[in-house]
Amino acid sequence: MVSITCTVNHHRDIRNSCSRILLCTALLFFSIYVYGKIRNGHEVRFRHAQDSLPILKQRLATAVGLTSLEKRDLKARIANLSEIMIYHELTRDVLDRLKAISPRLYNEMDELKDRMGRPTDVYVRLISMREIRVPFVAASILSRSVRDRDAAWSEHGLHSVAVDLWVSERALLRLSHEFGHLSYIVPNLASYSEYYRKHYRSVTARNRIGHLSEDKSGQLAKIFEKRYMADYRSYVAQSGRLPSILSAMAEIRRYYRHWQAPIPVPPAWYDADEITTTR
Repeated sequence: MVSITCTVNHHRDIRNSCSRILLCTALLFFSIYVYGKIRNGHEVRFRHAQDSLPILKQRLATAVGLTSLEKRDLKARIANLSEIMIYHELTRDVLDRLKAISPRLYNEMDELKDRMGRPTDVYVRLISMREIRVPFVAASILSRSVRDRDAAWSEHGLHSVAVDLWVSERALLRLSHEFGHLSYIVPNLASYSEYYRKHYRSVTARNRIGHLSEDKSGQLAKIFEKRYMADYRSYVAQSGRLPSILSAMAEIRRYYRHWQAPIPVPPAWYDADEITTTR
């Protein structure tokens, strides 16, 4: 009788423990995925550049017998990878500035969700004029998923949007403007897509896109600008002005002009992740 009682209690304890584990797992999953994030849109290319650049530099410095065409190609690839790293760091700097100046606005967009409550990542990139995809100094780029009318899609995948900005001293103001657009569009994507198709497909004045008087995304864009400017004035009054964005870019460019990363060394065969077979 006692052993039966103990067995029952033991099973009950196991069930309770399993329930607690499942609950903790669910809460962890919820905490990870309930919110989207503001992300650096150069991140993937930055990691590739970080790995590839020192290898290419070493190849250029030590290779013997390269033709002038091969050297020119190597130099162009090195210059391109260096630009990726520079713009990645500048984007990181601008996002850090926004978080410091206007933390409430930043956190609001860091927790952006669609109409179904799913997280939506916001990928931000500062870019040069030659990389521009649309003829604007700032633009939000997204489309509606074919399979899910409430889900945003961009080059970064499902449940994501992209924001491109030209490098300028007004980049933060323009970023806050685009965040205002997205704060309305993402939670109302299905209905806004229909509105956009109806009112903007035939618009010839491109600067009007997103800014008709009745466009709620445009209204929020202006509100976000005002919020940012109020936060900026408060920040400057308390902490002083930050260095200019253009001067920050020049400093980053100087740093990467002489940057030397260690050449990645492949792990020993017995430490590698790949499966290795011998005979």
